[in-house]
Amino acid sequence: MSRRYARIIVLAEDRRQWNLVRCYLREIGLVRDDRALRSVLCGQGSAEQFVRRQYPDELRSLRSRKYQLNLWLVVVIDEDIHSVGT
Repeated sequence: MSRRYARIIVLAEDRRQWNLVRCYLREIGLVRDDRALRSVLCGQGSAEQFVRRQYPDELRSLRSRKYQLNLWLVVVIDEDIHSVGT
């Protein structure tokens, strides 16, 4: 029996977050190689704001392909707006 793998869009702030998600998805067996992954990364400016602004567009795109199975959207934002003590 063949296992169907997911096609995943990763919306992240930077390359470090992208690598973390990619390695985790491989570790849990959700993807075998990078062909199933598509990254959307911030080019410049406020990365957190970029992710928040890009999220509705990516979600709309994903929902327009609802006839396809196993489509995922993974969104990653880190907590670097406030200091650790707050």
